[in-house]
Amino acid sequence: MLLSQGKHAISSSTEGNFSARSAADGAPGPRWSSAFADPQWLQVDLGASAGISRVALTWEAAYGTAFRIEVPSDAERWTVVHQTAAGTGGTQNLTVSGTGGDPIQAPPLPSDPANPPRLVWSDDFDGAAGSRPDSSKWRADPGTRPNKELEYYTDHYNASLDGAGHLVREARTEATAGSSCPRDPLSGSTTCQYTSARMNTGATFQFTHGRVEARIKVPKGNGLWPAFWMMGGDFLTSRPWPYNGETDIMEILGKDVKTAYSTVHAPAYNGGGGIGAPYPLTAKAPGGSAPPWAAVRDTQIPLRANATVRLPLSHRCTSASRPLTPDARKEVKCADIPPICTHCW
Repeated sequence: MLLSQGKHAISSSTEGNFSARSAADGAPGPRWSSAFADPQWLQVDLGASAGISRVALTWEAAYGTAFRIEVPSDAERWTVVHQTAAGTGGTQNLTVSGTGGDPIQAPPLPSDPANPPRLVWSDDFDGAAGSRPDSSKWRADPGTRPNKELEYYTDHYNASLDGAGHLVREARTEATAGSSCPRDPLSGSTTCQYTSARMNTGATFQFTHGRVEARIKVPKGNGLWPAFWMMGGDFLTSRPWPYNGETDIMEILGKDVKTAYSTVHAPAYNGGGGIGAPYPLTAKAPGGSAPPWAAVRDTQIPLRANATVRLPLSHRCTSASRPLTPDARKEVKCADIPPICTHCW
């Protein structure tokens, strides 16, 4: 039985359009091609633990004379099942003996969702004005991120309650000393010139079955990237994206504040290839109150909720035609952009 066909594959490098995925798609034409440098590697995720008795390799005119085949028990400790320094090229059928596949065992099946549903977690943000989010529910996720964003996420400095049952999260123009961001198109600086808020429930609450819902007031003006989304519960501790899975309940991509997106990401479909669709906001948008965004989740992947405001590299925050004015000594908001409010239940 061919275990690798159609499974997710990654590699140390690629050349042109010859991606790692082509090495395990079962088609004889497209293939994987690596950079012209040693060493190189190809990894295929079988998706489940399995015994391996034979590995078939099909080489083109160029082939490896010295290579080895390894299988993992935990994606960190690898066992060599074949090694040679005298590869022959062509088609090689190698007899091996080992066990490989999914390094993380699936969790036990949870109980079915309650019917009728019952509330298991909520936050009405009903604290005093100026107070920070409830630390027993939300944790700040400070620092920078790899999506060419221009902001630095603070330790809840940009998130506070307004005293009227809302969480206000602000994107501000202020430099963060010692930080590193892509070059700011306004100032030319590679020190992060903006701050924002990112928070999650990764260490406080996770779930498998259920419905997640939020009422969100989105900002007016290009350049901001508000999002309400979920990640696999093991993202903070072990499994990298996209292997942990991701469900985006709502994303607004700054360049088009009248359209929201809902997307699912997984190893086989992620980034621009995620599965989802856009949908228009209400007539009050942009900057208006939108109806609750909801996601029904029925899966074996524990999830954590996230809320993020991003400033992507390709856009800048503007109000009409006036750019955001830098001022490191006080909080400067994008004029006419209302705060971002979330209300979860």
